[in-house]
Amino acid sequence: MRLDDLREAMVGKHAPAERPFDRETFFEEFRRKEFEDGDVAERFHENSRLTPTAREKLNRSSSVFSDGPATEAHARIAPDYAERERIDLPDPDLSTDREFGELLARRESVRSFSGEAVSQATLSKLLWSACGVTRQDPESGKEFRTHPSAGAMFPVETYVGLLDGEDLDAGLYYYHPSAHALRVLRTGESVADELREAFAGDAIDVANAGAVVALTGAFWRSKAKYGPRGYRYTLLEAGHVAQNVYLACSAFGLGCVGVGGFYDDALNDALDVDGVNEAATYALVVGDPGR
Repeated sequence: MRLDDLREAMVGKHAPAERPFDRETFFEEFRRKEFEDGDVAERFHENSRLTPTAREKLNRSSSVFSDGPATEAHARIAPDYAERERIDLPDPDLSTDREFGELLARRESVRSFSGEAVSQATLSKLLWSACGVTRQDPESGKEFRTHPSAGAMFPVETYVGLLDGEDLDAGLYYYHPSAHALRVLRTGESVADELREAFAGDAIDVANAGAVVALTGAFWRSKAKYGPRGYRYTLLEAGHVAQNVYLACSAFGLGCVGVGGFYDDALNDALDVDGVNEAATYALVVGDPGR
């Protein structure tokens, strides 16, 4: 099925019916909410609650996964883009003279950037800090990363939109944590332009940023084990990864801002994900802070 057909089918299945209030603000909608059924967010929250009944089903699901089908869930979204050129990143230099308390105190959202290019060395320490592999169990092969993940399903995938590279071409790259390497997906200034256009408004100086770290959710990798609650877990995981990026930027003197206000279809298209089985959940614009 073509991507456009898949999206049209999903929208037709799940989109709310057109209402006479669509020109209202969300605040006005909230003020009269007691006269309507719950909106889609409330329905999702209720349907993803953990109850004793849901817990029993979750326990059965977990026991099935212990027999090996987790591999099938992981395979729903190819995690390595193995056919693409691989660029091994240098070992991350994580040295910093800042204490942990100072990192927390200095963590802030930076919305303007100097236009300075981003190097492989910088990407190496940012990406490893975000979601790098810290160790591996010698018997099971299970990986541990710098962020928590429900059931170690790791549904969050990390892409780098390099807007201005010092020793890499501008373009789109996939970060492969197990190898601490990048896969080259697409290069060229046009790719960087697509990424810039995915962000709404002009409150953030994307034009002068060095890179966009885009986080997607491969939702079924978590939902296959946890059901609807797996969607919650995927969003929480994206937040864990994003905070690691923030603290790394604080440690290494970089600017960073987390962005939820992106155009979904535009960012999904730029990342070449279908927006249904794998979709953008969060993005971080990073670079040398503007002075």
